[in-house]
Amino acid sequence: MKVINSINNHYYQQYDSIEILSNKVEGIINALKQKGWYYFGRIKTPESFALKIETGRADPTQLEDFFACTIVVENYEQIQKAIETIERFCVIIRRRPPFNDHTTKSSSAFSFDDLRLYVKLRPTNDLPPESTVNALSDILFEIQIKTFLQHAWGIATHDLVYKGDDISWSKQRIAYQIKAMFEHAEVSIHEIEKIKESTMLTKTNDEVKRLNEIKTFLKKNWESHALPMDLKRISETISVLLDQLNISPEKLQIHLDTETTLGRGRSTLNLSPYFIILQTIINQNQQIISNFFSNRYLKNRIVIPPEINVNNLTMNERKIIRI
Repeated sequence: MKVINSINNHYYQQYDSIEILSNKVEGIINALKQKGWYYFGRIKTPESFALKIETGRADPTQLEDFFACTIVVENYEQIQKAIETIERFCVIIRRRPPFNDHTTKSSSAFSFDDLRLYVKLRPTNDLPPESTVNALSDILFEIQIKTFLQHAWGIATHDLVYKGDDISWSKQRIAYQIKAMFEHAEVSIHEIEKIKESTMLTKTNDEVKRLNEIKTFLKKNWESHALPMDLKRISETISVLLDQLNISPEKLQIHLDTETTLGRGRSTLNLSPYFIILQTIINQNQQIISNFFSNRYLKNRIVIPPEINVNNLTMNERKIIRI
């Protein structure tokens, strides 16, 4: 596309300052953003700059998104934290939409309305010296804050909705149908604690009951600092072990109590809870372990680290993983 000279001149007169601003903002946000957040920025191309000016809605010397960037956060609850992070180094001039609790959209519309902040850097002594048209703290730029679901929709459908040479009602219709589904998913994630109490969903199954029994067993026998944060994973691992050995949580509790009275069990300091359970079973019921090794239909294997005392147990090497 031909970019006329006057617009091209406006573009390159500002470009050096915009590039410095882009690098500055990227460094600040990457230093301040929380783990799990994602950042990216972009500077408009000359063609994109010209197309924006041709709409008649933008002053070529004050384009609010000449430089724009995005912070992607895990979920809706993280958006306010992102705003607070931005306010540490920027002054928010305005935002779109202006309010969290009011929208101009009809309830049947699913057009783009992700949060956009129009900001300027707070003046500080460490800004680079002015070398082009404007001081960095005078430049207005855009920061979008999105959840990963909002970002996924934007990446997948942006060109279908906003750009490209194929103007298609059906493509746009599909894109906004997808946005509606993503918004529903976002609401479900944000309100999961309330939704889970719905009478349609207050159900369980044998597997979940079993895992909750094991989780209760773990929390009863160990302090929280001795347990991993991922209680679901360790509960699943112990459930598989107990199923292989045909031991109930109730029987395991009896064995563990016996071991503990002998100075082992919960008193063991060099083993994780899982390996304490395994050592307990080996000590209290070797026959169960022997049955496991002799059962050729059980294909799972048991991890045996050197810290485990196998008590002269004869083991089938095909059914163990030695560390």
